[in-house]
Amino acid sequence: MTTEMIYQTIEEYFSQFPDDVETIEVCFNSDHLPDLSRFYKLKILSCHNSKLVCLPLLPSTLKVLWCDNNQLTSLPLLPSNLKILFCDNNQLTYLPDLPSTLKQLHCSNNQLTCLPLLPSTLEYLICYNNPLTHLPLLPSTLRIFNCSNNRLTHLDRHYSRMNEIKCCYN
Repeated sequence: MTTEMIYQTIEEYFSQFPDDVETIEVCFNSDHLPDLSRFYKLKILSCHNSKLVCLPLLPSTLKVLWCDNNQLTSLPLLPSNLKILFCDNNQLTYLPDLPSTLKQLHCSNNQLTCLPLLPSTLEYLICYNNPLTHLPLLPSTLRIFNCSNNRLTHLDRHYSRMNEIKCCYN
């Protein structure tokens, strides 16, 4: 017989994790997350499919952030070592500056009208189903690109190294 812990609050849920945890997967429907500053080794934070309306300050050690399928209207400052960001299916109207280490940006199904400067390390840009009217310069490192269902009228000609391009319904 297994016993499963039942937590009354998100704070109780987070109290189970040691300070040196490297991965946290939030399995709790809450509109917020508690302070994350005590997690000094946190590399992966998965808080998708919740009811989050905001995120706390993110630890500088974070490399992967999954915050898709929430009700976020903005993101906090992103850690400088972040490599992967999934923020699809929210209500974002803008993105903060992107770290120079970012390799994947998944920001589809939001209300973005523009994107910030894209880092030269970016390999995946998935930004379909937004009201984007233009894009910043696409980095030459980009391999996978999907900008379908936006309001784009012009794209740069940096396609030679891409493995997959989807730009339908613009």
